[in-house]
Amino acid sequence: MKIGIIALSLNKHAVPGFYNSQELGMGKALAAAGHTVTVYKLFSRALLPVSKTEQVREGLTFTQLPARSLGINGFFDKKLLDASIDVLICFSDTQLYTQSVAKWCLLNSVRFYPYVGVLRSASTNALKRKLMDMLTMRLIRFYRRQSAVWGKTPAVCAELSSLGITRSRLVPIGLDQELLRGNYADADPAALREAHGFSADTQILLFIGRLVAEKEPLTMIALFAKLYERYPKLRLCMIGTGELETDVRSAVAAAGISNAVCLIPRVPNKEIWEFYRMSRYYVNLNRHEIYGMAILEAMYYECPVIAFHAPGPDFLLDNGRCGYLCGSDEEMLSALSDAVLADFGSPVSESGISTVCDSSSSENGISTDSGSSEAESAHTIADAARARVLSSFLWERCLPELGDINVSQ
Repeated sequence: MKIGIIALSLNKHAVPGFYNSQELGMGKALAAAGHTVTVYKLFSRALLPVSKTEQVREGLTFTQLPARSLGINGFFDKKLLDASIDVLICFSDTQLYTQSVAKWCLLNSVRFYPYVGVLRSASTNALKRKLMDMLTMRLIRFYRRQSAVWGKTPAVCAELSSLGITRSRLVPIGLDQELLRGNYADADPAALREAHGFSADTQILLFIGRLVAEKEPLTMIALFAKLYERYPKLRLCMIGTGELETDVRSAVAAAGISNAVCLIPRVPNKEIWEFYRMSRYYVNLNRHEIYGMAILEAMYYECPVIAFHAPGPDFLLDNGRCGYLCGSDEEMLSALSDAVLADFGSPVSESGISTVCDSSSSENGISTDSGSSEAESAHTIADAARARVLSSFLWERCLPELGDINVSQ
């Protein structure tokens, strides 16, 4: 079968090779199953003035398309699509161009499968959010007419059903196993920390994500500043770029924590495993996280995840059995503080006298009774998280959920 895969969203800062592409990972798995696959990826015309195609391997082609954008909505010339494909899998969400692409499929006798992770705008601008939600109602009516709609999480499938979209099915996103480091456990975390400019005996909180409002990088700085006051050996590593980069750097400087925060714009996929391996916890602050590829990567590399409740983390972390989930800033600070306390012992007060937490455990399941008990808890969480990824969230495991697309040719 000839299959096309396209994501209609456009990240103006996206650079090939520096992200775990959901659609390319799916394409590799489908090609390995015997299909002929073309994966389309949209890039800003400023970065990519003309389309570019490369043969990734036998049966798999990667085509980069120049596109215009309205926010994260991408618009491109549909003549650049291959009209001979049998199926187009469209990562559509609330994208404004979805129905236009579906019409192209209808005109070219191509089966169209929308793949949905979210049905509401996550914009922090109330006016934009209201406008996008109004426009999305047209898309919801369109989804109701489709023979099949795929949802990435149980939460979005439940929402699809509540909106009268009855022919939906859960199709989880998987990791691209080719990009994963199989022998990561052979690397010494302390040696990796030294190689990246940290002290061997320090503990690192890891933040990976675009520096945009929905990812809350400024909240990460504020939380870390409070932790750093009590645990001056703690470090924060933030990987990502975005419109808030200048604000993040200013917040770091204003908090007087420049010596404790490492800001890295991008890390190639082949090197990102080192940061998970050398970090104590991975922190995700997106309260509307659709899925969370970095969460999956952290789980694979046994780096315990601390995240806010959201559709993606709730699903991936199995409601807290494979990671720590928080419902508020206060819970997040408490969870981080409990975790750091177990690593460094009692915090140091302004007077230089150690202080001790009264409770032996937090609501997030992180024990503070002793470093050893927390270490056991974190180890158990890490083991469960990795096992969950290996059993359910590699693309090879997810393909059977595609239903009426024959995955074995």
